[in-house]
Amino acid sequence: MTLVAQQSCAVSQHCCLKLRLRLICRTVLDKAIIGLDSLAAPIFDALGAHVGSVAITDSVQFGPEDPICEQVGQVLETAEKALAKLGCHEP
Repeated sequence: MTLVAQQSCAVSQHCCLKLRLRLICRTVLDKAIIGLDSLAAPIFDALGAHVGSVAITDSVQFGPEDPICEQVGQVLETAEKALAKLGCHEP
């Protein structure tokens, strides 16, 4: 079976198309994310209302099991800067 190519770079032979699809499926499965993990800190305004969050996210299969101390510090520092800009000086 031969397909009619609509573009010069199109795959028009059935066996080549099946091979390309298999490669694409393998690539997609290798890059699939099982789940997400995050390290987050809430952001409150001066009145104590929750107005946002700061987070570092990663997939559970590629990220570390426990957060790195430096990451915890970065998230807290970023949240504290946001709190200060909103007029709240207590984390």
